[in-house]
Amino acid sequence: MLREALAAKKLAPELNDVLQDAVKIINFIKSHALNSRLFSNLCKDTDSNYTTLLLHAEVRWLSRGQSLRRLWLLKDEIEIFLTERKCELAAFFQNDLWLSKLCYLSDIFAKLNDLNLSLQGKNCDIFTSNDKIESFIKKINIWKSRVAWIQKPFWIGLSDIDHLPLKPQEEFAELSSDSNLKLQFPKKPLTEFWIGTRTEFPTIADMALNVLLPFNTTYLCEVTFSALTHIKTQYRSSLKNVEEVLCPAVSNIPPKFNLLCNKKQAHPTH
Repeated sequence: MLREALAAKKLAPELNDVLQDAVKIINFIKSHALNSRLFSNLCKDTDSNYTTLLLHAEVRWLSRGQSLRRLWLLKDEIEIFLTERKCELAAFFQNDLWLSKLCYLSDIFAKLNDLNLSLQGKNCDIFTSNDKIESFIKKINIWKSRVAWIQKPFWIGLSDIDHLPLKPQEEFAELSSDSNLKLQFPKKPLTEFWIGTRTEFPTIADMALNVLLPFNTTYLCEVTFSALTHIKTQYRSSLKNVEEVLCPAVSNIPPKFNLLCNKKQAHPTH
């Protein structure tokens, strides 16, 4: 347990801050019987799959992953509860960056929990534990190597993409030799770079985007669903034009209020 506690404290500061915030939220609800009971009733009213949070234990590695997973699954109910209790912790659930880090931690700890569980049992000796850990490290290296060409297309050799079909390999050879694209690569986000290569290198670009886009798409779906729960409350359940209200709620484009107001006639006689 000591090794696990020390390992957890090696988290990057920004991730450790999110972990500590999550602990505060869980403790706020679980450490008071009234809060815990009211939160359970709220979850039942909203037909949630879970009705309670798991208490976080500092010395238990498994509790971290399980607590974070439950916190993520109940994030909408928790936000409603904290808002009703006028708790300042509710602000975290309106921060998209904080939510994305919470989701990341939940997934990472889930993988580590799987490894930890495989190291338990009466018949798990030092040799078995060593084999399990070495196997996990090899899996990480495999995961990294199979997508390294997406992250570093101009620093990867053709021997590193042998697992790809012939057509993508040929396109990758052309792309990695393009000096203009190499100059553009550091100046653009990874997804934007690969989208820009779809016209000339459609096969390899689509393969890269199939790896990159699912993470963004899942995140955007979560953000949109959270916005929908704010818009269509029990007091606005009959709202029909949800799409018209939802689009500006999730858009990153700031409204041009002055332009919109100038297009409207303030008074019929004006």
